[in-house]
Amino acid sequence: MGQLRGISTGAAKFRAVPGYGAYEGGLAVIKMDPSADQIFRAIRQGKPLGDAGTQLVNTPPSEANITVPVVDHGSGGKANGVEQILADAGFDVAPGVVTFEAYGATVNGGVIAYAPGHQVEAEVVKKYFPTLEVKEVKGLPDDVAVFVNSTYEPAPIGGGAAPSDCVPANA
Repeated sequence: MGQLRGISTGAAKFRAVPGYGAYEGGLAVIKMDPSADQIFRAIRQGKPLGDAGTQLVNTPPSEANITVPVVDHGSGGKANGVEQILADAGFDVAPGVVTFEAYGATVNGGVIAYAPGHQVEAEVVKKYFPTLEVKEVKGLPDDVAVFVNSTYEPAPIGGGAAPSDCVPANA
């Protein structure tokens, strides 16, 4: 028990086994999608998994499948707290905290930056940082990166926006 404790998400590959609902003998079942065979064949043969099972239809990607460097733009130590939140949430933080000068893209302010085509991943990150703007950046070296400067303030606990389908208790 506890054998995986301490392993970062960058050291493991996470996949969902694609399936679909069906009926068999009058019972509702989940049948394995034929594309799942790719995953299990690759595991048996010790080969790379490819992209099978990294995303499911109408389901945002898992935090474990999103690599997020934290770019420190003179944050005064706040970038380390952001990286810890990402790590605790299960994101792949293997790139660590990178200095603004060394990162390779200039994005000003506290921002969740994403490369074209990766807004879905950025929106998953945004759930943890509701006070940060989400911005598409052409030429970003990663799919998503969090830029933290000295003006960054974390949202107060319980201070994130409530889902639109929530009804206040006194309503």
